[in-house]
Amino acid sequence: MFPIPEKILYSQTCAASSAMLPNPFGLLCWNLNKTPDAKRLASEMERWSSQWDFHLCLFQEARLDTMERLLHQRYEIRAGINLELRGKRYGVLSASTACPLEADGGHSLGREALFGPPKAYLLTRYSLSENHNLLCLNLHAINFRETRRYRRELKRLQTLLNRHRGPMIVAGDFNRWNRGREEALNRFAEQLGLTQVPLEDKPVKAFMGHPLDFIFYRDLSLRHCDVLRQSLSDHNPIAAEFSPIAKEGAIHSSAGWGDTA
Repeated sequence: MFPIPEKILYSQTCAASSAMLPNPFGLLCWNLNKTPDAKRLASEMERWSSQWDFHLCLFQEARLDTMERLLHQRYEIRAGINLELRGKRYGVLSASTACPLEADGGHSLGREALFGPPKAYLLTRYSLSENHNLLCLNLHAINFRETRRYRRELKRLQTLLNRHRGPMIVAGDFNRWNRGREEALNRFAEQLGLTQVPLEDKPVKAFMGHPLDFIFYRDLSLRHCDVLRQSLSDHNPIAAEFSPIAKEGAIHSSAGWGDTA
């Protein structure tokens, strides 16, 4: 049985970070499949830079030391660690050009295939303007377990997200590979008022005909989206650009995320 890392949440600050995300802001969502090759990752991201400027990057199966080398000069780093193997740490990682207002990470209640590691999730909050905050969930959902476990994990996350009113992004690898999981995820998104970024006919990673990777959003305007081809991972990254929707009122924030360990 894989040991659970003692330290779940990791953070690294960046002197170049700003107080808030720009308008518009670019988003990258990508399961890296534990790739250790920072040089090739940098090359891929540079190749996309003529069309996309990523202010918020949500990675799954990220190797922490690789991402530190790649991102430290431009991005704040927050990571939720679920696996430590031969001295290397892996998990979900959110990198942003804006300093997060707060961050918290946690593990799934169940382990992967009973004896594997738990999955990780990461909650981060960013300022969009003087009056609005963005809550972001970076998720690598539990995989080789029964559908009722999958529903239970989503319900737990929904309880945390329900405490936030206003702009929200929920993105990652949802491991949605059968009809039961599809129905559970659709219900989760509907109850939170989330809209799915449309990716029909795009080369998104799929298993048994079911796409696995998604971006959902709320109280934001989607300007562009695409799936980017590459050769580093078996998952292609999703790119999107959002603008805040102008609304009157005070900052929407949560009273706290509660026990997320």
